[in-house]
Amino acid sequence: MPLRKDVATTYKAYFDAHPAYQTFADQASRTVEVPNVPNSVQVWQTFRDAYSSSVIFGKQPVDAALSGAATKVTSLAGQS
Repeated sequence: MPLRKDVATTYKAYFDAHPAYQTFADQASRTVEVPNVPNSVQVWQTFRDAYSSSVIFGKQPVDAALSGAATKVTSLAGQS
């Protein structure tokens, strides 16, 4: 479902039929899109790669992976 403030009312019939998802509808009104920043695709991919490498696959320590990603992201975000 799309992020929107009015999801509970827009899809009322769905949430009435699936009451377990009403908490989701309530929380959806508090969500926001990922900010669009310069090089955002590269920024998020850098983070995903570091996270996957360290947390999911255990190929490197988490601290080292995220520290390296932070350096690269800082550089990418500074380019405009």
